[in-house]
Amino acid sequence: MQAMPQEKRKKTEEEVAGEDETEANPEGLKLRKDSAGNFWAELSDPKEKRGGKTQKRITVNKFKGNVNIHLREYYEKDGDFLPGKAGIALSQEQWKLAISLAEQVKEAVKALEKE
Repeated sequence: MQAMPQEKRKKTEEEVAGEDETEANPEGLKLRKDSAGNFWAELSDPKEKRGGKTQKRITVNKFKGNVNIHLREYYEKDGDFLPGKAGIALSQEQWKLAISLAEQVKEAVKALEKE
């Protein structure tokens, strides 16, 4: 008797539960978990990478007991990507406010693209 093939592989730590549907996340982005326990995803357009030396990332981390969401540019040094000065850290409350405006932002983008 042959062994049954595995239906689905078990998700790794890097693939966080709660993935968005394809419609909500057309790029198929998934958060990864780094060795320090921070969650992150690269947001850079491959055309913007300037020779692969910078990345734009969203990162979720805990600092002094507070969970923060960062939108930040990272730079490469000695094979590692380090956070740069360009970026912003949002509290959970600020993040909730920002994402509550997502539909309005989409509409504003559409309106400006038509101009």
